[in-house]
Amino acid sequence: MGDELTRVLTEGLESRSTSAAGRGDGCVLVDLWDIESSFDCPDCGALRADALRRMNLTQRPVAVVDCDCQGPAA
Repeated sequence: MGDELTRVLTEGLESRSTSAAGRGDGCVLVDLWDIESSFDCPDCGALRADALRRMNLTQRPVAVVDCDCQGPAA
């Protein structure tokens, strides 16, 4: 159940933070401490973390990382 919960939390983190940044009515900062441990996929985990880092810096929504791992896609 731990892996399932981590995936759900990560999906929520990505979709909600991207949505909030897109509204432009405030500052959205995602705490990225140890974010890599929440991604299961070796192909897209680092890309997802980088996308969230870019969003933190630019305060603009970032493109969704597309991967065959069935990870978050908003």
